Order: sequence, then structure tokens, then C-alpha cells
Amino acid sequence: MSEGASGSSSSIPPNEDSITMLDVLKEEEDLDDDAAAVLGNTDDKNCSYDQGYVKRQPLYACLTCSGKDQPAGVCLACSYHCHETHELVELYTKRNFRCDCGGGLQPDTTCRLTAKTGTNPENKYNQNYAGLYCTCRRPYPDAEDDTPDQMIQCVVCEDWYHGRHLGAPTPEDGDYAEVTCAECVQRLPYLRQYAGDSDMCVTASTECQDISQRAVQRSYHCHETHELVELYTKRNFRCDCGGGLQPDTTCRLTAKTGTNPENKYNQNYAGLYCTCRRPYPDAEDDTPDQMIQCVVCEDWYQRPGTCHRLQPTEATHLGAPTPEDGDYAEVTCAECVQRLPYLRQYAGDSDMCVTASTECQDHKPESSPKKGSPAGCKLKSMPRLEGKGSLFWKMGWRRHLCTCDACKALYAADGVEFLLDEDDSVAAYEARGRGAGGSYAQGMRALSSMDRLQQVEVAHEYNDLKSELMNYLKKFAENKKVVRKEDIQEFFTGMKSRKRQKTDVPHFCR
Repeated sequence: MSEGASGSSSSIPPNEDSITMLDVLKEEEDLDDDAAAVLGNTDDKNCSYDQGYVKRQPLYACLTCSGKDQPAGVCLACSYHCHETHELVELYTKRNFRCDCGGGLQPDTTCRLTAKTGTNPENKYNQNYAGLYCTCRRPYPDAEDDTPDQMIQCVVCEDWYHGRHLGAPTPEDGDYAEVTCAECVQRLPYLRQYAGDSDMCVTASTECQDISQRAVQRSYHCHETHELVELYTKRNFRCDCGGGLQPDTTCRLTAKTGTNPENKYNQNYAGLYCTCRRPYPDAEDDTPDQMIQCVVCEDWYQRPGTCHRLQPTEATHLGAPTPEDGDYAEVTCAECVQRLPYLRQYAGDSDMCVTASTECQDHKPESSPKKGSPAGCKLKSMPRLEGKGSLFWKMGWRRHLCTCDACKALYAADGVEFLLDEDDSVAAYEARGRGAGGSYAQGMRALSSMDRLQQVEVAHEYNDLKSELMNYLKKFAENKKVVRKEDIQEFFTGMKSRKRQKTDVPHFCR
């Protein structure tokens, strides 16, 4: 009889809903990975508030308590115990955040786990806390958008973007570790310099061009019939076309609002140059001359002795005669040298300055640069690159960032010191959460110890469990309720009861 039973139960009747035990374990492994990615090893019973600003943790925004106009985030435990019947937005993980549940941003809510007062001023919020994502400012999932796409998180601002809205093609093989969105790259231009390092960035090099090879384009499309002043090149400048300084102009290439407070302007933007404040070319001046640009202020000056509007004694604005053989690379005007007196110390270094050494007789150049000085800066040896779109970084790219004192100060000023911390990455967070082994490994060990009949019975049981659990959870989804630990316990208690009723039957077979 046992032989016949074994034969009759050796296979599950083929149908679309049947699955093998390996399917069960693979599905369990996927669920394990998803849970580890979001929850990590986070405590679901105790509020994280007392831990301060947690390096990285899963967060939720409660629209019931805070609304969309007042962003606030709550930890995993509070989402279960204090907001279980509320409308929650899952935020995945965020860095350096302290739980807001029941604090100053949620005055009508009382945290059941930890008493709180006031707000958390170091918390950073973005549109995700209102349930909106990407440059399109849409919810996810979006009932009005059925376009297949993936959501990718920016490592800097931690907003989420549709792959098609990142401004650069997503690597087809998915071989990248992290992404910096186009807006953050624009705000932190030094990151684009690393795009040329093949050990760090996956982004195609055609998207980033040496700034010295870049041609001016926007003047062609929006101001082609206007009176323009050619400014040659300027550094660290963001296009003003159609922005707050040109309210009556619409940029045909990129929508803009507001001004660019970091832009630097001088008299050149009014078509004036030199200390004589004249246009160039000047219809009233036919004296042969050359214009020389100061490397610091980027104003243009007529060569000493050629500016006809200055007296001969004043006509040495650059502070020294121009080398006759033209053997110099850059110039710092007298006014800038006066403002930055340490530059004059280098005037006595024949390897650096063409100006007569009598201007700085006591200068003794150092034999080697100080530790952490710009001379030891990795960025100084890299070309300045400019382009558009997001950058896709390779695994381990953070360890290649320059760590000289000047760059560290730059990261701190921009609030991105975390880029130097490899443990800050979501990948590191997920790895800690997964730990050693999961249900897949445990299941495979258990499966190997079963005979064929037991494996088939387990598969049947799993199909029943899956069907009943899906029906049970459906009501939570329809009512937008959070599934609590108690709900799951109630489900399995009911399952055990029904199974006992099913199996407690008389046995007549001998």
C-alpha cells in the first residue's frame, strides 16, 4: 500500500497554479531579500528616537497625522504601533533621521512607545514625504501611468526617479552600484569630474566633455536676433536665460525659475572692460593693443601702456610689463593681487612667476607642498568636465574620491560628507540586514532531508497557504490598513485550527 500511495502521490496534477518546492523556496528567497532591503535588522518593537539621528533606517510618512503640507517621518516600530490604521507612505530608507512620531510635527499624535517633544532640526525632508517622486512629481505606483519603468534612488538627495527621467541612459546590464541625479550633479559640479574615471563611473564618456572643448549653444536658440556681448568664458556659472533676471524671456531649451545666487558678475556683462570701463572693440580708440584676462576676477584689461584713457603712470594696471616674448600662461591683475596678498609671495619663484623677482626678494619657497594642500588634490590632476544628466557610479566608487583637506572641507560645506563613508550606502545597509543565510538556505537544507512524498505534501500545503493568505491580506489592501504582527498570528492560529479539524478523522486503513 505504501508503494501504491507513493506512486499515486508522486506528482501534482499539472495546472497553472502548481509549483515545485524549489519554486516555493525561490519565492521565499525573493521575499527575504525584499524584506532585508527595506527593514534590514531594524527593531520593530522599540521606537528609534532614543538612538538619535540613525545612520540609516526604514521610514514611513503618515499622511493622516501630518498631511502633505507638513512633512514628517516615523520609524518602523511606530508605523506598526502608533499609525497602524493610518494612510502611510513607504519611504524605503533614509539617512541621518530621527523619528518624528508624536513630536512637534505631529502635535495631535501621541507616540505609544517613546515620549517626545519639539522637532528634529537635523532631519532632511523632500517631496517623498508627501507621496511624490521624480522630476514628474507623481506618486508611486501611479494609477495614471502604466509605462513599464524602474525607480532609482539618488545617493545624494535620496529622491526616487523613473529611469526615463534621469537625463542619461540607464546601463543596460544594470552594472552600477549607485546613482547621482542630474540636479545633484549640477549642484555639486566636482562630481562630474569623476565621470572620466572608468574605475568609478559607468556613464558614457560622450555625455561629459572637457569644458575647454564645449561650444556656447543657448545664445543660438533663444537670443539669436538680440544684441549680444561675447564674454569669452567664465567659470562656475549657471545659465540665466529665461530665469528671474530675464522675466520677459522664455528659455526654449530648459524651463527655469528664480535666480542663480552663486553666479558672479562684473562689468563685462554690461559690455565694459579694463579700468577705463570702455567697450571692446572701442570705436573711439584705434590704438593697437591686446586684451588680457585676469585669472581671478576674469575681467579683461588692455596691455600696460596701451590704454589711451589712462595716464602713463596709471597704465601699468597689471603691475608689471607684459613679457615681450609672450612667455606666460595666466595673469592676476593688480587689484586681485592686492586682495589676495599671498599670491605675491610666489612672485619670487622662477618656476611659477615671470614677473621680476625684485618684487619679492625675501620669498623662500617651500621644497614640498604641505600635507593636504591643493597640490596633493586628486581633482587637480583631472580635467574639468561638463555635461548633463545623471551619473551612474561603479561599486566602490566612493573610495576613489579625493580626501585631501581642501576636498573634505568642500564636501562639508556642501553637506555631502557622507559620500566618503562606504557604510552609508544602501548596499551596505542591506548586507547588514541580510546577515548570514535566510529562509532559502534553511529551506534547502530541510528539503534535502525529505523523501519525495514529503516534498509533494509540503508543496500542496504551501499552495493552500498561499491561496488563503492572499485572500486574508486582500481586505487589508482594500482598506489601506497596515498588517500587524497580531493579524498574522490570528491568521496562522485559524490555519492551525482548520488543519486540525481536517486531519482529526477516523483511520480505517490497516
